[in-house]
Amino acid sequence: MKLDLFYEFDAARPWDGPHPYGQRKREQKTYREAFEQIRLADELGYHTVWCVEQEQEKIFPFLQSVKAGDTPIAQYKASDTLIIGNPEDCYNKKMIKYVDLGVDDLLCYMQFGNLTNESVKRSLELIAREVMPEVEKYKAQKTAKETA
Repeated sequence: MKLDLFYEFDAARPWDGPHPYGQRKREQKTYREAFEQIRLADELGYHTVWCVEQEQEKIFPFLQSVKAGDTPIAQYKASDTLIIGNPEDCYNKKMIKYVDLGVDDLLCYMQFGNLTNESVKRSLELIAREVMPEVEKYKAQKTAKETA
C-alpha cells in the first residue's frame, strides 16, 4: 500500500500581528513547517504529496469546530471518519480493512486541526515505521493464503 499526503496550506487566524505582516509571518511558518514535514515524509518513503492553498473550513467544514476545540474527536473516531489512535489501533481497526478491500493507495491528511509541527512529524514517523510494516506483512500473508 502506498501512502500519499494531502496538504492544505492555511494561514489561519489569529495572526501573530496586524495585516499584512502578521498574515505573512503566519504563511511563512505554515509553508516552512509543511516543507519540513514533506521532506520527512519523503525520507520515510511516502509516495506522493498533493497540495492546495485554500481555507480548510471551506474544504472540511467540520474543522471550524475542531479548531475551536468544540468537537469531540471520539465522535469521528467512532464513525470511521478518521484514523486516530496509537499505531496498534490504527492497524487493527482500520488498515486491515483497507487491505481486505483492496485499497492500494491511502491519502493522508496529517496536519489536522491544531496539531503542532512536532505532532505531525511524529505521526508521519509512527505510520511509516510502525503501521506500514505491519500492513505489508499482513498483505503478504493474505496473498500467500490466497495463492496456496
